[in-house]
Amino acid sequence: MIFKYKGKEMEVPDNFIMMCGQHAEERGMTLEEYIAEAFTMLNKNEQSCGGTPAGWISKEEFERQTHELYGDSMPDVEVFDKHIEKLKNDE
Repeated sequence: MIFKYKGKEMEVPDNFIMMCGQHAEERGMTLEEYIAEAFTMLNKNEQSCGGTPAGWISKEEFERQTHELYGDSMPDVEVFDKHIEKLKNDE
C-alpha cells in the first residue's frame, strides 16, 4: 500500500497493514480510524516544540536501525517483535 503524506509517498508492506488492522480491531477501531489516529499523532509531534517524546526514537533513527538490521526488506512480524523486545530490554 502507498501512503501519500505532505507531498511524499511511503510504501507500507501488506503484512504491516494487516498487523495494524489487527491492533485496530483489538482497540475497537476500524483500520481507517487507526491510520487517521497515527497521522494525527504524527502531525501533533511535528507541530510540538521539537524533539522526540521521551521513550521514543525518531523516525529517522528507527529507519536507520531497521535498515541496518534488515536491509531493504521488512522482516516477519515475529522477527520485528523480537527486535522491539530486545530494544526494550537494553534500556
